[in-house]
Amino acid sequence: MPVFNEAYVMERLLDNIVLLDYPHDKLEIQVLDDSTDETVATTKAHVEKLAATGIDIVHITRKNRVGYKAGALKEGLIDAKGEFIAIFDADFLPQTDWLKKTVIHFKDPQIGVVQTVGGDI
Repeated sequence: MPVFNEAYVMERLLDNIVLLDYPHDKLEIQVLDDSTDETVATTKAHVEKLAATGIDIVHITRKNRVGYKAGALKEGLIDAKGEFIAIFDADFLPQTDWLKKTVIHFKDPQIGVVQTVGGDI
């Protein structure tokens, strides 16, 4: 999740994203935080609290904002462990079954990208 100064939605977003119904050993959550305000500290603290429950979630920050959110995504991909990558905007709150509904489309070898709007598949 690439984020930048999202003070009003971060806690809600993080609490929602960890509810995804997907095997925890196959789910890695990266919070790619380019914030320049107080949300860096509050997001870090919330991510640490969630990670302490056993969820594979990390808070990644950068020294520069080269490429903005796309640049943050590029850097996150360097360490990403998954076969599939889902990118969530800070105001998107997926339903708990969103990943299960989305990943099945990749059984078709002709499918390389699935885009959803408002949680609809």
